[in-house]
Amino acid sequence: MTTVFRRVLAIAAAGSLLAGCESLSSFQMPSFGLGGPATTALNLESDPPGAEAKLSGGGSCRTPCTLPAPLVGDMTVSFALPGYQPTTIPVRAVQTPSTAENGFAASTVTLDPNPIFVELQAVAPPPPAKRRRPTAQRARSSQP
Repeated sequence: MTTVFRRVLAIAAAGSLLAGCESLSSFQMPSFGLGGPATTALNLESDPPGAEAKLSGGGSCRTPCTLPAPLVGDMTVSFALPGYQPTTIPVRAVQTPSTAENGFAASTVTLDPNPIFVELQAVAPPPPAKRRRPTAQRARSSQP
């Protein structure tokens, strides 16, 4: 092969890899028994944005963001933002049976819900403290 052809082939391969990046948000990476369970991207959004999102199994980010989440068991995502009520959302791994092209039974594991969108509720400001009026008794006792 010529050098020019190799370069064109490398650029075309890189371009096709980058074109697939948009679909990476739902990409599932198998673990093959190495280093723990398989994970997938858990997409997190809040209104207003900028809330700290914490996954019960570890990991946190500021919304809008994406965290890697294991595809096993149940977990929670907690959202916190100063001036707003904290919110916790349960997330569970769901196994969906399907049939592969070759006719063998297969299954897909996804997270439910995914993506997660939370509308945070503002904390009501505390009512102003009432000033107590001095009574005649207190007014006399405070005089020298």
